[in-house]
Amino acid sequence: EEGLEVFDSIVNLCLNKEKALIYPGIPEYFTPEAKGMYHYLTGSASWFILTLLTEIFGIKGKLGGLFISPKLPSPFFANLNEIKASLYFAQKKLNIKFITTSNKNYYTKVTQAKINNTKLPQNLFIDNSLFIPKEKINCFLQNKENELEIWLE
Repeated sequence: EEGLEVFDSIVNLCLNKEKALIYPGIPEYFTPEAKGMYHYLTGSASWFILTLLTEIFGIKGKLGGLFISPKLPSPFFANLNEIKASLYFAQKKLNIKFITTSNKNYYTKVTQAKINNTKLPQNLFIDNSLFIPKEKINCFLQNKENELEIWLE
């Protein structure tokens, strides 16, 4: 909850045109007067996006494989039952759709998944997470652009 509060405060500060006084985006740093500086030097923006993808969406590389262990707060779903993230993994585009039908504060348990409409076997689900080992990546990610659906609880 504390981490989400920090992320929210950064986003809100960056979107507040009156205080940030820059184009929308994440600035490199803020002055003591809360003016955002050097929004085009995106070192901090890169870390923000990396943390969002790896820690909140839980999408990581692990031993060359794809590991997904989300910690998604309910406000991310904005009264919808799905959210999406797109990225490149193993030189292929991966569009990930996180789906939930329950009503919780946080979604951390992966219950099932499909890649390109093919249901993934249960042996890929470990400790509420999804792990596709390196040796199986090319079996599942066969297209240039792949659709991964993940059901959360």
